Amino acid sequence: MEFSFYKWLMFFKDVATPVGSLADEVSKDTEFPKRSSDFEKIMDHLVTSSPGNHELYQCFENSYLMYLLETKKAVYTDGKLTIYQ
Repeated sequence: MEFSFYKWLMFFKDVATPVGSLADEVSKDTEFPKRSSDFEKIMDHLVTSSPGNHELYQCFENSYLMYLLETKKAVYTDGKLTIYQ
């Protein structure tokens, strides 16, 4: 089953972690690109909707990497990250 980043992130809603905080914030954002898993599109939205919130951007970058690894869209082996298209 293909998960968008949003759908994956919602598994962390109400979880007391930085990713959970991101999920809580995103769940309230009616303009969030829910069907997209495109890094640039989501980051552009976050920068536009939360200007200057560098903690949010870093949390998104980290959680996006988790998303790629958990959904098998990337693999980390021998110190190298390979992202599948």
